Amino acid sequence: MNRPGGTSNSGNNFCQTVLTDSAATSIQNIAVAGAPWTGSFQPASPLSAFIGENANGTWVLNVTDSASIDTGTVRAVSRRR
Repeated sequence: MNRPGGTSNSGNNFCQTVLTDSAATSIQNIAVAGAPWTGSFQPASPLSAFIGENANGTWVLNVTDSASIDTGTVRAVSRRR
């Protein structure tokens, strides 16, 4: 995700949000009125880029909250097989 819903969207309240290439709606097209965003969304960049990569080992997730008016929190991340 990269500023989903545009720069004026607070991006608050992602709850049980799944990023999958097969979803009908892009996470980039969410609207403020749709919060909390629950369900499946296409990521900004296809996850199919990881096909063929070794799933074992250490993966790093980088998260940045670029909003100057508040601080975001990641409470949980998981992957589906």
